[in-house]
Amino acid sequence: MFVDYLTRAGEIIPEEGVPFTAIVTISAPDDEQPVFNDMRQNLQALGTQIADIRTAARITPRV
Repeated sequence: MFVDYLTRAGEIIPEEGVPFTAIVTISAPDDEQPVFNDMRQNLQALGTQIADIRTAARITPRV
């Protein structure tokens, strides 16, 4: 993945870069290969900060 930063007039790109977030779904096309853990390990080895998105669903029974 390559991300280009577009500057506004008079703006300078910081040397340390600009933080950003990418939401990625990782799966094999045939859903049979265990690619998720391999991809996650490779991204972490590159220094990528990884965080899972957690969702909470409340189930309310109807009477």
